[in-house]
Amino acid sequence: MSWTKKQIEQHKKTGFTLIELLVVISIIGFLASAVMFGVNSARMKTRDAQRLSGLRQIKSAIDMYYDKYGYYPNVAPWATSEPTSFDSGSGWASLQTALSEFMLNLPKDPKPGGTSGPWDGSYHYAYGVSSGGQAYDLVAELEEINNPNTCQYKCWKYHKGIGSYPPEDSWCGASAPACGGNGICSRRMIADH
Repeated sequence: MSWTKKQIEQHKKTGFTLIELLVVISIIGFLASAVMFGVNSARMKTRDAQRLSGLRQIKSAIDMYYDKYGYYPNVAPWATSEPTSFDSGSGWASLQTALSEFMLNLPKDPKPGGTSGPWDGSYHYAYGVSSGGQAYDLVAELEEINNPNTCQYKCWKYHKGIGSYPPEDSWCGASAPACGGNGICSRRMIADH
């Protein structure tokens, strides 16, 4: 079938122009970005929920240990669930051994990373105990800054005698709003005793 000049011109008019195609592609790209942002936000909230659950499980095992022995597990000054500058992993293994009668396996952070303490994107759990075993701190960092368990809303404190920090020093920094200051809050979340 051969096309007439008129049919060819009508056919050209029914197609999309380059600008129309670019607009459609831009809209699809924008919608895809919005969907990906929503998916990533949901993943972040899910990991934070896993962290909170993991902290509660560890805290429960630590409290059962105290009820039985009268002191908290005495491990390295700081035990971290991932190798860090504070603990090569041996402290966390010691904590796992101490709590084995109360908890089969200690949970680990769902997105482990970083080698510093549990702040500044170093996602792992950290446990510190006072020299007499009568106080401990259990620490993790959340990804979502607006979580009500973060330093933005609570003024979490170190316990007396842990590490080289002053007694009852703030995890959040003196300028954190929850501590009475007006500075920027850490995203850290601390479950302490």
